[in-house]
Amino acid sequence: MRLGIPMLIVSLLLGIMILGCPVAYLGDRYIYGIEGEIYGLGSMNGIPSVRVRLSCSKSKLSGSHETTSDNKGYFVLKGYGAPYDCELIFDHPAFKQKIIKLDQDSREEPKEGFGWVWKLKVELEKKE
Repeated sequence: MRLGIPMLIVSLLLGIMILGCPVAYLGDRYIYGIEGEIYGLGSMNGIPSVRVRLSCSKSKLSGSHETTSDNKGYFVLKGYGAPYDCELIFDHPAFKQKIIKLDQDSREEPKEGFGWVWKLKVELEKKE
């Protein structure tokens, strides 16, 4: 039995919906975005190469859970899910680890294309 292209597409979309793949969540309220700038304590200079991880105890998220800040200290994480009970962990060899808890009260108003948005300015303290 030969399936045509339209039937193949329908089959793929049905499979995605049944398996709960992130593509199935098309409503804005399920999209999260976390972005920010990382600075040295008391400095306006961005810190490059900071490892940023999203760790959640209860939420099931898909999308980027880890990234590294760019040469100006900027980072972005985005994906599908609602990041309840989540923490952002910042690691860099020259700075002390910092953990920031994300909750509903700390988010900003949604912007177009996102339902859960956090914009952060993070200061890291140098190791002694």
